[in-house]
Amino acid sequence: MKLHFFLITLLLTAGALAAESPSSAGISREKANKLRKQGDWKDALAIDRELLEKVDDGKSWKDLENALQALGRLRQINLADELLEGAVRGHPENWALFREAAESYHHLQHLGFLLDGDFHRGHRRGGGRYVTCSGRDRVRAIQLVLQAIEKAGAGDGGVMLFAGLMGPVLHGALLTSFIATLGFLRIML
Repeated sequence: MKLHFFLITLLLTAGALAAESPSSAGISREKANKLRKQGDWKDALAIDRELLEKVDDGKSWKDLENALQALGRLRQINLADELLEGAVRGHPENWALFREAAESYHHLQHLGFLLDGDFHRGHRRGGGRYVTCSGRDRVRAIQLVLQAIEKAGAGDGGVMLFAGLMGPVLHGALLTSFIATLGFLRIML
């Protein structure tokens, strides 16, 4: 009997968490902001991760930004790639989150190490070979920008909007070729 009560309670709790309403998302965001102001980055990160898993709205990009900031404060930048790619997979139609992920790849630390053929971002003591990943990050940022443009259904104004937003990510000659590519894509659409 106690087992049935426990299982029913567990199912109801899981159902309530899965159906997170926009108002409860706002409450969670306020709580995370309060924790960040108090310097409790670990608990704020837990809330931001939960929001990224369960809520897909116009503020999800900010949840991603806050979670990455918390990872940096906690010196766990090695988890950034997993967080970014998980957020992109979890929000396949949210162009603003894709844009934020692209910008985040530009601002992340571009050093890491190879250990047994796996790349790990950031510094580490012992073992592995240090490598740079700036080219890898730039390519991933471009991929995410192109996907964001596709999802936003950017028209003539949208193409220039995204080109302007992505200026820091795509600088120099790469920005020029990127804008030319966008013009080509606009003609093809």
